[in-house]
Parts: sequence; structure tokens; C-alpha cells
Amino acid sequence: MALISIIVPYFNRFSCLPELIKSVQNQTYSNWELIIVDDCSNDSLQVQQLLKTLNDSRIRYFRHATNLNGAQARNTGLKECNGEYVAFLDSDDTWHEQKLSVQLQQLLATSNPQNSFLYGALQKIYSGKKDRDCLLPERGKKPTESVSDYLFVYKGLMQTSTFFLPATLAKRIAFNPNLKRHQDYDFVLRAEHLGVEFYFTEQPLCSWICLAGEENVSKKGCKLAFAIEWFKEYQQYMTSTGRDAYLSKQMFYIAVKSNQLIDYYRFLGREFGVVKLVKVVLANIQFVVKKG
Repeated sequence: MALISIIVPYFNRFSCLPELIKSVQNQTYSNWELIIVDDCSNDSLQVQQLLKTLNDSRIRYFRHATNLNGAQARNTGLKECNGEYVAFLDSDDTWHEQKLSVQLQQLLATSNPQNSFLYGALQKIYSGKKDRDCLLPERGKKPTESVSDYLFVYKGLMQTSTFFLPATLAKRIAFNPNLKRHQDYDFVLRAEHLGVEFYFTEQPLCSWICLAGEENVSKKGCKLAFAIEWFKEYQQYMTSTGRDAYLSKQMFYIAVKSNQLIDYYRFLGREFGVVKLVKVVLANIQFVVKKG
């Protein structure tokens, strides 16, 4: 049986950790190692005590001496892993018990397993708001569709806790250590640039937990300045339609949430001119109408 390395970037999420570990220990595929990379948390002693109590030799623990970010924590996990295959699991998510077995079987059935990248459907769970729970995404990426179009034009989803791929491929892609946000976008866009083949796991095998309040990583968001710099660096990996969609949807959303709409429109006008600015404004209006 091939060894699968499960990499968990961890920072101050102790309340979530027991359920995460339980979902890994309950996997029907048993030849795994769980690598927890603690990004210099305040609750490290609690984590270490829990792992000591569990006494599971398959769980390996590493701690950064200083706080870096989730991307660097995942890269540390890639450096330390021994598995032939890698799966990532965010610290506030959990897996269905067949996650590893289903995706390993799917990957081995592809035409070129060493160049195959699996991502999949998930159950999005809102803590304390059960009526909002939903299955995502509506569909996987079409074979001829670019990653940027799938994500930004058609509202697709490639969530890190659903990723499964050969360890050699994961190490070749790696995560951009400078990014505190958009780490999933970075990973899949550059993977596409390297010529990997994406495959969608239709069965929802992951629970994406959206925690209430400040604990929820997805609600921390990012500032407009970051989104602008990220776009400037990553637009080279996007189609023209993907770039337009990122500007008019993702960046617009960030500008709204960070109360920086004026700066957003100034950037568009300065960078692209009046014609593009008007086009984006119209797309913004359409986006708001659809969301409403």
C-alpha cells in the first residue's frame, strides 16, 4: 500500500483539531501519515498534549519558531513528508472516511497518474447557521476550460482540503511562501501553467467548516492593495476573460468589504483607461444584481 502524506497547516485552532484528527484516523485507507505544521501558535502546548494522549505514531508534529503563514506551513509539510501521494487538509475542516481511498483509486485510474491533480466537491458548513449549508461547486472544470475561467468567470471552486496528487508533483508546484491569501488560486494556476491534468472528484468527501466570528480564516479577507499586487503577478496565468472576471468580481468584492471602492476605481482607471473602467463598472452592477 502506498503511503499518503496528509499535510495540515495549523495556527490557533485547537478547538477544531480533535475532530480533524478523528476524521483522518477514521479513514478506510490506513497507510497514511498526518503531518501537523504548527505556525507558532499560542496554543501549541495544548496541541502537543493532545498528540501525546493520542499516542498515534502516524501523526508527526512540527512547529515554526516564528509565525510565517499557511503557505510556508504547507511547504514545510512537503519538505518533511515521506508519502508517495499528498493530500492537504485545512485545520478547521474534516474528511469523509473514504476520502483517501476514493481519490487514490481515481488518481491511479487516470491516463498519467504522475501528472494528475485531483480536487473535488465538498459540503460547505456554516457554524451555527445550518440553513446555509450547501454542496459546492456546481460542477468541475471542463477539460478545455482554463483554471482562471473556471474559477473567476463560472464561479468554480478548487478548495485546498480536497486536493490529492503525487508528492513529486506537489513539491514541484509548491506554495508561494510570500502569500498570506489566495494560496489556493496560486497553487492551481501555476499547476496549470506546468501542464498538469486536473480531475474532479464528484463525491463530496470534505466538510469545509466556516466558523463564526474571528476564528473563521475565510472571513479575514484581504485588503485591496494585496489584491492589486496579486493580480499584477498572476494575470500572466489567466486568460483575458479570467482577468476581467477577477477584476470585476473578486477584486470588486474585496474593495467593497474593505471600504475601498474609490481606490479600486482609481486603480482601474489609472491602469486600464476609461473604456475598461466603464466595462468593469457595468460588470460590477451586473454582479450586484445577480447577488441580490
